[in-house]
Amino acid sequence: NSPKAIKDFLDEETEILRRMSEKIKSTGANVVFRQKSIDDKLLYFLGRAGVMAVRGVHKKDFEMLAKATHAKIAVNIEELTPEHLGYAGLVEERDIGAETWVFVEKCNNPGSVSILIRGSMYKWAEEIKNRVKDAITNLSLVIEERKVVAGGGALEVEAAKELRKYSLSLKTKEQLAVQAFADALESIPRTLAANSGFDVLDVISNIRAAHDKGITTAGIDVKDGKVKNMLEAGVVDPLKVKEIVWKAAAEVVCSIIRIDEIVWAAKRPWSERPKLSERSVEWAREGMIGQPGSYPTYGEPY
Repeated sequence: NSPKAIKDFLDEETEILRRMSEKIKSTGANVVFRQKSIDDKLLYFLGRAGVMAVRGVHKKDFEMLAKATHAKIAVNIEELTPEHLGYAGLVEERDIGAETWVFVEKCNNPGSVSILIRGSMYKWAEEIKNRVKDAITNLSLVIEERKVVAGGGALEVEAAKELRKYSLSLKTKEQLAVQAFADALESIPRTLAANSGFDVLDVISNIRAAHDKGITTAGIDVKDGKVKNMLEAGVVDPLKVKEIVWKAAAEVVCSIIRIDEIVWAAKRPWSERPKLSERSVEWAREGMIGQPGSYPTYGEPY
């Protein structure tokens, strides 16, 4: 409790922090990332030793840093060895807008990377982020499956053409269902043409004509509205995405049809519906209206 004891305690604390900084420096590290906080005195000693220290790193970012730099995460300083070190050619702080970011760049064969997306409005930045996520997902599916199909609505038009041929072999009203499915498939190139500002009828007619000539990969180029060979133009879609989208669309339609059948099945004449007992009617009235003289939740006092 004496001033000397307090001074000795502070001096011992300072010495411990100094030894910690020397331990970090002895491993050859010049940048340290910590998930939690770092004492201000330790930051001072690390700065004097030429070691950059970054504190308060999020757990997810911490793991991504380890993958990017191929560094090993240490639980405490005593375990630090040169084998724990990773490599990055550049680590620096940059001011972006009103925030300060730490950039770790020029890593050797990084196991993870970050993409910085900026926009003048938050909504625009979110829209760009969603587009980037979709692109990365499609690219990963292509790498995994190694299978692509022609884009620009080429696959849908060719499938619709074959379905219409198949529908002619059907003698029942199933023919209409197959034709409706074919028309639904062609909504993809129709939407592409409409969103790109081109005449929908002209685009669909030109694509159909190209497919009738045997060019099964013909689709719309949204840049100029012309019908081109999508494989030669480099416009492709992952096969896995097409499978998922078509299956999901078919399942949704089947669900809607089932619901529609249930709703229509309930439309029966009042005389054919099951009768309710007088007691059931009384319970329903008491539950919805309340006892005589009471103030129910709905409506006026009964």
